Amino acid sequence: VVIPPSETVEDVEQVVASVAAGKSRSAVGAIARNPLSTVTSMHANAVYAQNLLGAILDALESLKNALAWTHPAKTAVLAATAAFFALLFWRCPTRWLCLAAGLYEFTYRLVPFFSGSPTTTRVLNLLKSLPNDEDLRRCYEHRANSHARRVVNDERRRRRRAKLHGIWRPRWQGHLALRDLRDHHDDHHAAPLDDDAVFFETAYLLLHGRRLLWWPSEKHLDDGRAPSGQLLLQGHSGITDPSPTDLAAAGPHRADRLLAVFGQAPDAAPLRCSLLLDTPDHKRDLADAINNVASARLD
Repeated sequence: VVIPPSETVEDVEQVVASVAAGKSRSAVGAIARNPLSTVTSMHANAVYAQNLLGAILDALESLKNALAWTHPAKTAVLAATAAFFALLFWRCPTRWLCLAAGLYEFTYRLVPFFSGSPTTTRVLNLLKSLPNDEDLRRCYEHRANSHARRVVNDERRRRRRAKLHGIWRPRWQGHLALRDLRDHHDDHHAAPLDDDAVFFETAYLLLHGRRLLWWPSEKHLDDGRAPSGQLLLQGHSGITDPSPTDLAAAGPHRADRLLAVFGQAPDAAPLRCSLLLDTPDHKRDLADAINNVASARLD
């Protein structure tokens, strides 16, 4: 704005006031013309303030949980550290301790090959590793849900076993991997344990009297479906050594859980099955039960 030299002081003040009024009207007009940017910036500032407040509250909750023995090991470290500093402040003058702490902290700030104070980093890591109230709620909720599912599954398993023993009265029952001499190359339920051509399939097996019965799963038995296979322990029957192909497929780490059983099919044809048990104890129990059945004489 150019002011002629002949103008008086009052004229100059009027010119300055008019310029200031014009700038304010232009600013108001810019805000009125672009309200979206104003709303967006307000939203971003509100989100930042909310996140900052949430971080502060989480840190305070973590500190409170640290003092409430939520994590006993870390709370014990804090208690021991507090006791050490209390003894230190009692024995040493405060000004010397403040000087030593300041020199220790600023040494890491001033030395060029140090990125920061390790003590500050450790304290922040300790604080961030402690759970806040929301973390504790989620943890307790997860543990409660896991315990409830475990209780429900145990009750279902107990009822299933009671029903199973009431109807079938098996000498042995359990999950295993089974292979018989049928062709499994077209069976999508079968899968090789290794890259060999020997196929094992998961099954649920029962030793009922002199019959080995198996289903694809325990649910098939609960639904009342017919067994997918059976082996009769009649005539020349019992336990034999696993074949080399079975041992190669099972591998040396599974050889102690492999059991071979031979007997008769329902049509009196010879039948041999290879069973891969979950544990050596299960193999020993099933072998004892089969030997007892095979050695008993028919009436």
